[in-house]
Amino acid sequence: EVDSIEGWSLNLDPNDVGPGEHLLSIEITYTDGVKLEDTVSFLGPPSWASDIKPISETYCIACHGDGGSAHRMVSRDAWMAEITWIVDDIETGRMPYGLPRLSDELVDLVIGWQESGFLE
Repeated sequence: EVDSIEGWSLNLDPNDVGPGEHLLSIEITYTDGVKLEDTVSFLGPPSWASDIKPISETYCIACHGDGGSAHRMVSRDAWMAEITWIVDDIETGRMPYGLPRLSDELVDLVIGWQESGFLE
């Protein structure tokens, strides 16, 4: 969406472009011939395969995987069914059990995955 009332602005909804990393190349040529070029990278919404599953495998699988002491939580469906508790547990630092609280970036990924509709 381009708005030319106050100059130019471009608004991209990451949900419209899909998960993963994206590059936006910008080239501006002014009437006097001056040219500006830049590239901006941004991430689309989190997905299970690229963002959430690696968190699960790194921080959760020891207890919530095969042979672990807690109930099994290794699939996308299991995470979707318990997302409310997962978010609460990782925000408060109760999980991952026995480890430091997840970084704000990782917590935001899990919340973003929920908010964007649990992309695969």
